[in-house]
Amino acid sequence: PSIGEKLERRAGDVVAVGLFAAEGAHAGEDVPRQLAAARPGRTGAIVYTGPVGADPAIGSLIIDQIRRADAAETPSAR
Repeated sequence: PSIGEKLERRAGDVVAVGLFAAEGAHAGEDVPRQLAAARPGRTGAIVYTGPVGADPAIGSLIIDQIRRADAAETPSAR
């Protein structure tokens, strides 16, 4: 379903979290445009957080996950 279709089924306030690695066309243009188009007629607020990948902490989380996966694949971890 599109963003608009999902919001039609959701009443009240909405926080949209951009699960993108960086600010790009989808995160910076497409999603905000679709959220804005869904606003008319809604009673609740729509807040867009932007892409989570833009947060410096995301890099550390990714590195931690890679290390965990690597440790699980080593013979000593089996």
